[in-house]
Amino acid sequence: MTPASPSKVGVKSCIFTDHARERTLNTEIFYPVEEDAPSQLVENVWKRAPEARNAPIVAQPATLPLLVMSHGDGGSKLDSTWLLERLASQRFIAVAIEHYGNTWDNHLPKESLIRWDRPRDVSFIISAMLTDPFFGKKIDAQRIGFMGFSLGGLTGIWLAGGVANLYKKPLQISSPSVELHPRSNQAIIEEIDFSPAKNTFYDSRIKAAFLMAPGYGSSFDKTGLENIKIPVYVITGEGDEVVGAVSNAVHYAQNITAAALKILPGKVGHYVFLNLPTEMGKKFINRRYSQDDPSVDRAAQHAVIGQAALQFFKNHL
Repeated sequence: MTPASPSKVGVKSCIFTDHARERTLNTEIFYPVEEDAPSQLVENVWKRAPEARNAPIVAQPATLPLLVMSHGDGGSKLDSTWLLERLASQRFIAVAIEHYGNTWDNHLPKESLIRWDRPRDVSFIISAMLTDPFFGKKIDAQRIGFMGFSLGGLTGIWLAGGVANLYKKPLQISSPSVELHPRSNQAIIEEIDFSPAKNTFYDSRIKAAFLMAPGYGSSFDKTGLENIKIPVYVITGEGDEVVGAVSNAVHYAQNITAAALKILPGKVGHYVFLNLPTEMGKKFINRRYSQDDPSVDRAAQHAVIGQAALQFFKNHL
């Protein structure tokens, strides 16, 4: 089993700029360190493992697999660190991206609706990591995986080779709220050319994808998913109140050739994939994101999800 909470993990904050697209991408990078690396506990609203900030990477093995994580709509690079910390402690380099304009503290109406910028962000970060002076030589370029939560699941489907052939322009008066930014309006929507959503964003460097409570299943039919050949693991909660398990996770799993599906039973909701809140976090984070149904133990669910992710990537990277 993966450690419930690693004793320490290396952490480095990096800002990468994609000058071609004029996008600045904040990242938090988690990686394994030697046992004697100094560390400290730095918690705020989310519970965290002790971090050995900017410490050297473990000397052995010589190279490590790379994982890139895409957050949900309006999320952040820190809201699923529980999973990245656990995988980093098991000899992975795990990168959490913040997608410009689609984070909790920089949630912009127009940028948030251009969903297809997300797979481009991931591909750019992979290239940046492979040439990074601190991490580049330590990464095994043949062992790259992807993780995505919620809207990050759509990101992963695109990167794996899916084509959103049924993608529709949202309408302010009729589209589900999950597709719209809280401050969007039809005028903003009309400024956007949505045709690129049907393009391919396949990145052949990604060898396996782990998707947590993915959405946008209605944007892909069987034809749109038939080109996905890499292993895909889809995991969701039976009680997902945001995107729904059947029309999304189950749909993807049934139509992707090399897909596995796990449904967490009971009243396990959409946001169980986020971190555990600290006592301070319980005061400041909306209960929707930090509290589960009384029948659900988020820490116990994290143990199941973490083990599934670890085994999946060990098998396929």
